[in-house]
Amino acid sequence: MKALELLDNDAKAGAWAHAYLFVGGGSVQAEIVLSKVISMRNCLPHDVSRVEAEQESGKRGEIKVEKIRALLHELSLSPHGTIRIGVLVGAERLNLSSANVLLKTLEEPPAKSMILLFASNDLVLPTIRSRCRIIRLTGTDHESQADTDLGIIGKNFLEITKKVDEVVKNNETDSFLNILEADLRQKMIDSKSVRSVKLIKKLELIRKDIRNNANPKLALESLILLIKEMR
Repeated sequence: MKALELLDNDAKAGAWAHAYLFVGGGSVQAEIVLSKVISMRNCLPHDVSRVEAEQESGKRGEIKVEKIRALLHELSLSPHGTIRIGVLVGAERLNLSSANVLLKTLEEPPAKSMILLFASNDLVLPTIRSRCRIIRLTGTDHESQADTDLGIIGKNFLEITKKVDEVVKNNETDSFLNILEADLRQKMIDSKSVRSVKLIKKLELIRKDIRNNANPKLALESLILLIKEMR
């Protein structure tokens, strides 16, 4: 994925932007990019705050100013680790009030912070765009899956075990689950699959179990094997 190469270049040059706007792609690509940035910046899960447009009558509504204020408040707090990351999904859904509030922080970002905005199209206000490094996510979720952790679903048990060991060792369990969930939700939308709904519910239960100190390696392995079986 070209976006990942650009992020790698920023990291190698020590030239991270304080705010990125990722345009296009799908939900899986967004989660892949988010996972990559969190990993590269050594950001702890507790230091990631997220906001997205709410569903209103079956459609995505606006991102209201109260949500942006809450996000920016969390971003202003001292990080538990090295940096706080604020994530805004659906940046094209900002209304004028919420955009203006966000704009002030984009102009004067808190120390040890980064803002990641994701938009499905180019309808992000120019004032927001001009203060972000813009990276386009090209292609489709399906095309990008071969280059992601999602490819592990088609592997054998030994390869699954090796990959899960790597995920757990690098403290990427949350990011890995986020990518799997985004993939399942996309399939649920595309095919209205009952299986995907059941798998999402199972994933949410496993996420809770892991946060309650269940063995992450065993939990992830069981989830992946379940997905393989149900697919």
